[in-house]
Amino acid sequence: MIEKKSKIRKAFITDWLEKYGGAERVVTAISEVYDFDYYYAYVNKMNEQTQAMTFGGKKVVVEDSVVLNKFKKRFRYLLPLFPIMVWQFNRQTRKNKVDLVISSSWALSKAYRISSEIHVCYLQARNFKNTFIIVDRLTLWCFKATHNANDYE
Repeated sequence: MIEKKSKIRKAFITDWLEKYGGAERVVTAISEVYDFDYYYAYVNKMNEQTQAMTFGGKKVVVEDSVVLNKFKKRFRYLLPLFPIMVWQFNRQTRKNKVDLVISSSWALSKAYRISSEIHVCYLQARNFKNTFIIVDRLTLWCFKATHNANDYE
């Protein structure tokens, strides 16, 4: 008897898509290797042409945070509220069940969790000495806010 293999559902998430720079080149490289079922960004400020270039020429639909979308120009001022934004985004995307999440992140995306999926994160940082202190505290805060995603159903 031939056993059918179930398809692994994959999601890609990044903190924000703003302009094509170094972090977006990492997104391009990841997109060239994997085909994802879902693409997420907490904030997406890219036009269609730049977004297509970022995702290796693929036409993708990027779902972004309903809440942070209202503050596109000034979303960074909401840094103290980011753990709540992560929790809200986890709830917003819960309907899209996945087996594997790959993130490219220095801040928020490391805390993305909707159930028991495997999460692989490519950490981006220019200056690890200073960034790790800030990122680790923010990540710990985000993980505490989203510790058990299933408790909030």
